[in-house]
Amino acid sequence: MSELDDSVVLRRTSELSFDAEVSDAWGIGGIPNGGYLSYFGATALRQVLPHPDPLTVTTRYARPSKPGPATIECEVIKIGRTQSAGVAKLLQDGKECFRVTATYGDLDAMRGPTVIAAEVPPMPPVDTVPPRFGAPPGSSFGARVDLRFAPGSVPFLDGGVGPMELGGYIRLIDDHPVDPFALLLFADAWPPPSLNGVEQRVWVPTIELTVHVRRRPAPGWIRGWFRTRFLIQGRLDEDGELWDADDQLVALSRQYALLST
Repeated sequence: MSELDDSVVLRRTSELSFDAEVSDAWGIGGIPNGGYLSYFGATALRQVLPHPDPLTVTTRYARPSKPGPATIECEVIKIGRTQSAGVAKLLQDGKECFRVTATYGDLDAMRGPTVIAAEVPPMPPVDTVPPRFGAPPGSSFGARVDLRFAPGSVPFLDGGVGPMELGGYIRLIDDHPVDPFALLLFADAWPPPSLNGVEQRVWVPTIELTVHVRRRPAPGWIRGWFRTRFLIQGRLDEDGELWDADDQLVALSRQYALLST
């Protein structure tokens, strides 16, 4: 078992419901990371759907979750031959904190034409990119991932501004495998690229996060690149790409978030 596995505690109380425990090990400022919560809900759905892999996962965050007891209520939407779909809602103090709506399938069974009109983000080899020195203040999440930023892609860390895009390499520091579920975590493990485009320090809470898993990733580092093209009246989009160690596109993400001062 890995730290990530240990951080998702589920005790089945019925065919479609669980008692749960949200960990304090994957948060920032005491608030659990959105990618971790997406992973949490998707793990619950894995228990009730017959197909093994998340293909598309949308997480809608209604209110902040907190470390501690919770309940998860699942609903099966469809079970088909090649795909199944369901919803998992996490509640604390009787209120819904977030819900995951997902379609599952079998990535190893997929066949069909492939056209990729994109290239792997250009970066120097990972062994030439220095690791981040320590976790950000108040971040238990940052202590559990090895995140290495592409040179020059995070000017906001030095008080500067630049293009609203950033990327680099990521892996977990423990022995958890690089699998389709870990990609849900990685899609929300990076600083928002919008931080490069604003001069003041801000908070960027996620309203909705969608991850499309396209392949089972090869072992090794994951390379990520994220862009914000539109920041309008404090609301923004974020588009992400995740590529594996074999230079294969393994996941795409789309995030809608609020820029809050």
